[in-house]
Amino acid sequence: MDQREPLSPDPDAGLLLQPWPLPIALMRRDGTVLGASRAFEETYGVQALNSARLRALLEEHPAHWESADVKLRGGEWHAVSVYLIPFRDDTLVLFAEPGSPIEDTPKVAELEVRVTELERLVATDRLTGAWNRAHLDRIMAMEMSRSARYRQPLSVILLDIDHFKEVNDKHGHSAGDAVLRKMVQVVQHDIRPGDMLFRWGGEEFLVLVPSTPYHHAGVVAEKIRASVAAADFGAAGPVTVSIGVAERFSGESADALFERVDKALYAAKSGGRNRTVVDHGGCSDTWKTSVLRLEWSDEYASGNPVIDAEHRELFTLGNRLIDASLREAVSQREIKEALTLLLADVQRHFADEEAILEKMNYIRIVQHKRAHAALLKRAVQMRALADNGMLTFGTLVDFVAHDVVTKHLLTMDRQFFGLFRPDHEGWQAAGGGMQAQ
Repeated sequence: MDQREPLSPDPDAGLLLQPWPLPIALMRRDGTVLGASRAFEETYGVQALNSARLRALLEEHPAHWESADVKLRGGEWHAVSVYLIPFRDDTLVLFAEPGSPIEDTPKVAELEVRVTELERLVATDRLTGAWNRAHLDRIMAMEMSRSARYRQPLSVILLDIDHFKEVNDKHGHSAGDAVLRKMVQVVQHDIRPGDMLFRWGGEEFLVLVPSTPYHHAGVVAEKIRASVAAADFGAAGPVTVSIGVAERFSGESADALFERVDKALYAAKSGGRNRTVVDHGGCSDTWKTSVLRLEWSDEYASGNPVIDAEHRELFTLGNRLIDASLREAVSQREIKEALTLLLADVQRHFADEEAILEKMNYIRIVQHKRAHAALLKRAVQMRALADNGMLTFGTLVDFVAHDVVTKHLLTMDRQFFGLFRPDHEGWQAAGGGMQAQ
C-alpha cells in the first residue's frame, strides 16, 4: 500500500475508529488492515502496520504491552509500544510511545470498557434493542463450532408477527414500532440467559437456543407464542405470532438450517397463524446428549494437594455458571454473580499456583505467568461483556471449558506435573474435561 494512500476501512471500522483521539487500528489476524483512527493515520501512517513483529503479535495475542519496531512515512524505523484488544472477530491495535501515559493500566481498562460498549452498539438493532442480523452471522459460526465440539444440539426459533402490515396501516408506523419494541420485551422475558434474540428483518425475530433439541425448543416457542397472545400491546390491540422451530443437523450449514426453520414458519402461517410448527429432526436424534458439564477425573491431579483442590473448585464453579446460563427463570444478576465467583477463584488460584511453582524453582515459570496473565485479561473482557449484555453462551463455554480447562489446566499445567508426580510422563488429558451426562 502506498504510504500516501488513505485507508479504505470497512464501514463499521471507519465509523467507529476515525473520531477516536488515540492511535488505534483494526486488523485481522493475518495482518489485513480494516480501519484506523485519524490520530493513527496522522501520527504513524498505515505503512506502520506492515510489520512482521506486529503480525506475530496478532497470532500470539499477548496480555501486556509489547515493543515493536515499525516503519514511519519517511522510511525510518521507530520503536513503539503495542497493546491488543479483541474486537468482534478481529483485533484492535493500540500504539503508544514507550513510557507514554497511555500505557497506564487504568487508561487501558477504560479503553477496553469502551470497546465492549462499541461492540454492543454495532451488534444491536437500534429500534428494538435486539441483536441485529450482522451479529447473528458472527455468532452463528461460533455456536455451530461449539455444538460440534461438545456434541450439543443447537436449535433456532423464527417468529413472525401476524398481520403486522395492518397495524401500520390502521395505527401508523409509530404504533408498529411500539409493537416491535414490546415484542422484544415479551420474548426476552421467556428465554434463558444463554439464549439470544435477533431481529431477523422487518417484523421477524430469531431466537438462537444452544444446547437444546428441537422438541424442547418447541416448548420454548409455545411459551413465547402464548405470552405474546396474552400481552398488552396498547393501541395496536391483540397481537399474535406464527413460529417455526428447527434443530441443526451435523455438518449442516447455517443457510440450510435457516431455510428449514423458514419453511416451518411458512407452514405455521399457512396453517392459520398464531401457532408453532416444529421441524422434527436434528443432531439430538443420533447424538447421546444431555446436560453439558465439566467432569473432574483423578487423572487431572498434579499431585500437589493445594493446586488439585483449587482445580476441582474451578470445575465446580464453572459448572455452576454453565448451569445458570441454561436454566430458565434466572436473572442476569445471578449470571454475573456466578461469573464473578469464578473469575475471582481463577485469579486466586493463579496467584497460589505461581507461588508454589516459584518455590519449586519451576523452569517454565515465566511462560506460565504469561499464560496466566493472558487468561486474566480474557477474564476481564468476559466481565465487561457480561456487564454490557454481550456475553453469549458459546463465549462462556469456550472460556471456561476450552481456554481455562482444556488449553490451560489440562495441557499447560501438565508440564509441571513432574515436580509432584514422578509418573507424569505417561499422563494424558482425557477428553478435554467437558462431557455431557
